[in-house]
Amino acid sequence: MPHAVILAPVHPDDDVRHWFETVVIPTRETWLDEVDGAAIAVLVLDDDELDQLYVDPGWQRRGIGAELVRLAQARRPGHLALWTFLATCRRGGL
Repeated sequence: MPHAVILAPVHPDDDVRHWFETVVIPTRETWLDEVDGAAIAVLVLDDDELDQLYVDPGWQRRGIGAELVRLAQARRPGHLALWTFLATCRRGGL
């Protein structure tokens, strides 16, 4: 089974939280998957682009990401664009 590749953070956590609060949530379609009040996955759609897809490593390989991609496809039935990091493709994530 491939291991998760987590890229090093580029921005401080506080900057990311601020960006999500002031840009992502107010302007993009955002879906959050929670278990017992804890976020385990997030999907963000920006027009016809799957902008963000993240599943907590402890919850990966359970079909959550696939289910979120199916949700994105259903929400954007005409066209859905996606780009990914090469590391994701190499480890078999897509």
